[in-house]
Amino acid sequence: MRRITLGPISCLLYSCAEALEEISCLIERRTPGQIVTLNALMYNYALGDGALARLVSHAAIVVADSVGITWAARLINNVSAPRTPGIELILDLCARAATRHYSVFLLGSRAGVADKAAAQIQNLFPGIVIAGTHHGFFSASDEGSLFEAIRTARPQILLVGLDIPRQEKWIAENLVNLGVPVIIGVGGSFDVISGDLTRAPRWMQRAGMEWLFRFIQQPWRLVRIKDLPIFVAHILMLKFKVTYYANKS
Repeated sequence: MRRITLGPISCLLYSCAEALEEISCLIERRTPGQIVTLNALMYNYALGDGALARLVSHAAIVVADSVGITWAARLINNVSAPRTPGIELILDLCARAATRHYSVFLLGSRAGVADKAAAQIQNLFPGIVIAGTHHGFFSASDEGSLFEAIRTARPQILLVGLDIPRQEKWIAENLVNLGVPVIIGVGGSFDVISGDLTRAPRWMQRAGMEWLFRFIQQPWRLVRIKDLPIFVAHILMLKFKVTYYANKS
């Protein structure tokens, strides 16, 4: 684990292996814990949203989902943080769930996508227990029945695929009420796991260019491309401030 402080966010960054071990501890203790996959988009939201910054800082586990976060940690905190894409954490966790008999509930995305993702997970990891699935287009009036379905299913792991920052806030607000030991915000990972979207080739993953491959498949994401230069500008300004005050002292 590595301590980082980036603007309003201060947290420990876990590697994938560290996160898996801590998740197992949470499940054994049945202690509700929120797992955050931190990326540049979420960081940008946190700059203007104190509640989001606080919940990320106080999450049970935070992993660096994007190359931008690993770059920022190195530049600002002189910390070498491993990148742990959320989808890889999910698949590694499902592999562990199959051997340790953890049950998993999938919540999110469009109608039918979570079902397809669950079927694919069962194909990849025979023996895994899928406690249930539900789409992500639910209203406040639907939450009572949704909560009851999750509590009745009693999963050890809840994967929540909603938009950022809605999924992080929804998880934080309902962490205790749901009674699930581990809840992870997984964004659009169900679309990839289900096969509706293709994951970037390995060389693009290693180069931190998965966002570009995703944009090619979903051109409407052009509006999100602006978040990358905004993130870089904020980190560079933060670096300037840190260096200025360090030299001044």
